[in-house]
Amino acid sequence: MVDVLGELKRTSAEIGAEIDDLRKRIAMLEQQKAAFDVVISTYEPTYAAATSPGVSRRRKVKAATASPPCSRISIAEVHASHAPSGRAANHNSGMRRSVRP
Repeated sequence: MVDVLGELKRTSAEIGAEIDDLRKRIAMLEQQKAAFDVVISTYEPTYAAATSPGVSRRRKVKAATASPPCSRISIAEVHASHAPSGRAANHNSGMRRSVRP
């Protein structure tokens, strides 16, 4: 009987460790999916990401305590605001950095 209990405890611990690993993997995948959804919604403002029940439940909790949403700006506006203008733009457009040994 002692051998059986030891085996059951060992198997239970292995299952617990596997569950922990799966939870970590799920959390990582949820973060990656959220990042993709942000990029997609940047290009397609009407995009609504499909969520699983667990994800939407957590998002509702965060939304209740979150600060007001920021206004959206387009990628073109960001590029335009950071683009060099005038002589610097023409001067740098054809330059390449040289690699020194």
